[in-house]
Amino acid sequence: MKISLLKKIIACEDEAVLGKIEILLQEVQVDAEEPGKDYKLEKFNSVLSKEQLEEIETRNKAYKAGSLETESLETFNQKMFEKYGF
Repeated sequence: MKISLLKKIIACEDEAVLGKIEILLQEVQVDAEEPGKDYKLEKFNSVLSKEQLEEIETRNKAYKAGSLETESLETFNQKMFEKYGF
């Protein structure tokens, strides 16, 4: 529902409608309103282990640094088809 409302608000060009929405939402507290301000993130429990999260972080850093060997989705799909038949 939130995403649907956001899409509608973004697409809306009617200042009167946007003004009404602003009035309706004026009591909603937002932690960060401007770019550059920090947002509060709720702590969450991951279904991944600490080791798995560390490995993801390691691979992400390698990918960003350009040192991780990757392949296209088409190549991956072809390999999957050849190996497993789908």
